[in-house]
This record gives sequence, C-alpha cells and structure tokens, in this order.
Amino acid sequence: MIIASEGDLVEVAARLFRQDRSYEQFPTALGFALLFGGHALAERTDCARRTLDLSGDGTNNDGVSPEMARREAALAGVTVNGLVIGATVVTLSRYYRQFVIQGPGAFVEEAGDYDDFERTMRRKLLRELGVFQVSDDGR
Repeated sequence: MIIASEGDLVEVAARLFRQDRSYEQFPTALGFALLFGGHALAERTDCARRTLDLSGDGTNNDGVSPEMARREAALAGVTVNGLVIGATVVTLSRYYRQFVIQGPGAFVEEAGDYDDFERTMRRKLLRELGVFQVSDDGR
C-alpha cells in the first residue's frame, strides 16, 4: 500500500493491529519474507526507496535461507534493515548482520523484549527516514 497521507498511515496501522499471530506453529521464514518483499518492491516502480524491514525473535527455521534469498534478482538494489527481539538479542543481531541485512546503510535495531518493540520500531523508522531525534523516547 502506498502511504501518501496521514490517513493512509492510520489505515496501515489499523490493518497491522488487526493481524492475528499464529500459535499453531512457530516458523521463522526470513528467506521467504525477503523474497516476498523483494517481489512486491519489484512491482512498485514508483517507490522512492527500495527498503525492506524484517523483524523477528529467531533465526530462519523454515524454507529457503536468507543468504540464499539475498542472491535472487528481486533483491538486487534493495536495502534490508532488521529489528531483533528477545533474550538472545545480541546473538540474533549478529545473525541478522551476517545473513539478513544488506545494502547501503543497512542496520539492525534491538528490542530487549516485546514490551520494548514499539519504542524500538519507532526509533528504527525514524532512522530509516533520516529524522533527527534528540531523545530516545520518540519525541
């Protein structure tokens, strides 16, 4: 969805808020996510920035590996940034840096737990948009 107005942003936020998390299985398919996002960006020639955001609390354990996915043409010229969550955040950050993120200025943000996710996501989005931030509380 193109986010061109505050109303668009509110709609996207509402759609994301309504998403249910599956508790039947706990696959972490980072490679599939990369490929899905890369193909979606390839269809949008009007994107000002070709950037994907991946957030997760684990390493890839389902489907194609992220390092294999990054070799696909759909991800050529795409910057991938990450946000890792949880108790193993240092190890997971290392994994994302080695296998998931790519592109100029790519980075990984760390949320210590799910309660910290919103603050960390806000910081990450502001960083991607190049917004200067004085404080760490999002103001």
